[in-house]
Amino acid sequence: MKQSAKKILNAALGLPEPERVKVAEELLATLDGKPQKDADAAWAEEIERRTGEIEQGKVKPVPWSKVKKSAMRRANLKRYRLRNGTLPLAQGDGEEGAARGAPTAD
Repeated sequence: MKQSAKKILNAALGLPEPERVKVAEELLATLDGKPQKDADAAWAEEIERRTGEIEQGKVKPVPWSKVKKSAMRRANLKRYRLRNGTLPLAQGDGEEGAARGAPTAD
């Protein structure tokens, strides 16, 4: 990452969470490209499929608070590994990082 990008990132990380969300949304919107013609129909089909799986008891929904907590742990672990030059571990394997005092994935 270039130094100018690092400065922008550091400035953004210093913002309150609602502002960081807005910045992230705006940045992601620039990467979306043009919507596919059948995107709305595909999403409607996917929503219907997932709703059916929940109603049939095939899957159990996970509360957003748990998903967010897990995602933050994984992101923090990845940042730690990138900063310290450690190789990524297999998914779900947090032992090596924990042994060195790193945050764990789960």
